Amino acid sequence: MWKFDGALTLSSAENEWSQVLISSRIDSPSGVDGSIYTGEGNIENFYMDLTGTENSMDWDGATWVPKMQVANTAVTSTTGANGLYMLLTGNYEKIEHQNDSFEINAERDFDDSFIKSIRFGYRYAETTLDSAYAKGSPVGVDPTGILTSDAMIDPSYVNEHAFFDGDAPGFVTAANGWRSFDFDSVNSALLSTIDINQISPSADGEKPVLSPTGYVTRGGRQADGLVYSSTLETNALYLMANYEFIFGEHYLRGNLGGRYIESKTESRAPLAGQGDINNLEEGVYPDDYNHFLPTLNAAINLDEDDDLLLRFAYGQSLVRPDLRSATPSASFNYIPGLTTVRLPGVGIKPFEADSYDLSLEWYNRPGSAISVALFQKEIKNLFQSQQVCDASTLAGTGVSLGKLTEDADGTCRTDGNDNLTDTGLVSAGDEVRLSGIVNIEDTIEVRGYELSIQQNLDFLPYPWNGFGGVFNYSKTSQDDSDEIRVSGISEDTFNVIGYYEQENYGFRLAYNYRSDYDLRTVGTSNGSGDRSVKAAGRLDASIYYNFSEQLTMSLKAYNLTNTLYEEYQNNEWQPRSTMYDGQVYALAMKYTF
Repeated sequence: MWKFDGALTLSSAENEWSQVLISSRIDSPSGVDGSIYTGEGNIENFYMDLTGTENSMDWDGATWVPKMQVANTAVTSTTGANGLYMLLTGNYEKIEHQNDSFEINAERDFDDSFIKSIRFGYRYAETTLDSAYAKGSPVGVDPTGILTSDAMIDPSYVNEHAFFDGDAPGFVTAANGWRSFDFDSVNSALLSTIDINQISPSADGEKPVLSPTGYVTRGGRQADGLVYSSTLETNALYLMANYEFIFGEHYLRGNLGGRYIESKTESRAPLAGQGDINNLEEGVYPDDYNHFLPTLNAAINLDEDDDLLLRFAYGQSLVRPDLRSATPSASFNYIPGLTTVRLPGVGIKPFEADSYDLSLEWYNRPGSAISVALFQKEIKNLFQSQQVCDASTLAGTGVSLGKLTEDADGTCRTDGNDNLTDTGLVSAGDEVRLSGIVNIEDTIEVRGYELSIQQNLDFLPYPWNGFGGVFNYSKTSQDDSDEIRVSGISEDTFNVIGYYEQENYGFRLAYNYRSDYDLRTVGTSNGSGDRSVKAAGRLDASIYYNFSEQLTMSLKAYNLTNTLYEEYQNNEWQPRSTMYDGQVYALAMKYTF
């Protein structure tokens, strides 16, 4: 008998966000003193103290010097004491995502054959991503009469105890000089001072343009790398056969098949640094690749009751670079003493993996099982971000940052012989961080084992028959080479679940733990270095009650242990980021019609 089915999917999504940062600062803090202690990885020991801040910013006596020419800047200066200035920047970003697909499948069953059925089909898919971006600047803004002492208020978080639930007592409060202002009124007033007709083009002819935030966009092609469109088009064919061999009291069953995938990509982006800066030509970057991905799954029963099974699985898979991360153009960011460059990501191929799995499973009673599994993955062509110090990687971007050399500690520096029209952006001796996505030629092996136990106690008399539990533990290792390690993998993970369920109610406790793991990053603010996430475990709970077949109420509690998310660089005593989620509770009612 033949069976046919198909599916048509049309999906679109749009993300849009706007961000504005307005900050008053001083660069010559005369009379201001303070100290900070990170706690060396212990947030309870974090401490920060500032003194002399009360009169350090003379907003009322300052004379602002607005900038009236397009420039790559975020600063408006004053002639006031202590080098008072305003930092104004922010991002506008809009991402449009379209994902359409069509597939058709056919299946044929066989009665008198070791081949029980075959299934084959075709799938076409097209994914497009359009990205728009603009960065604001203070060009044309005059803060005179707006950034005054009257505009300053206490920040919204005036209760120190609420910060990390009081576990970080050294945080600076409003009383100690950490001030804010009414953003809506100040932002509106600053925007009202802009007259785009009074702003002159930059030295290289870039004309003023208002961003969606209302501020003039920064000069120096700040949108490079984030204004582009990308398309991925795939055609795929697959064939799978289900089989079963019976010999005596044993059987061997599973499936065997493969997929052939043809992929085509095309990316478009302005050719940065080439032609008219106000009307850049568009570069087109096509690519294509094909893959055949075989799979095999097999299971054999080791006893006549089918309680003991041995399973084996092999499969090839591929992972493509995300259209968002593989941007077709470079992006440049300049701050005093540091230039950061993200290189184009076009031409990156998918990484491929050969996966092997072997497991022994014992189903000791209905709803219960004990299993042990071995697994191994051989990953080829892995792509990841890497940092380089090579001026030739900028070929095709239209930008030269001069001769680049590495210090003994690996810091990349320029000799200052750049081709930028704004001579103040880069100076000799400045640090340069060049990074981009590349394919790694070496093969990486990830291997490990997993133990899983799931048992319910429904054989006991009421009320004990509702108890049960689950335990999983996995041990994972990979090639010990820091240059080509797969990030995000913990060596040890386990979870323990205990539950109690009856006909119309139940509750569950779940504890999850994972050891520390790497985050592959490039170019941190402390220089080159990868971050890691600290080992942590957390306890969650849930309870539900069924009033009827249609009405259910549930209460879920997350992170009852108040576990922190903590990142560190190289050593746990060098913290990079600590996040506090606290405990979260969710009450839900569900009615099914």
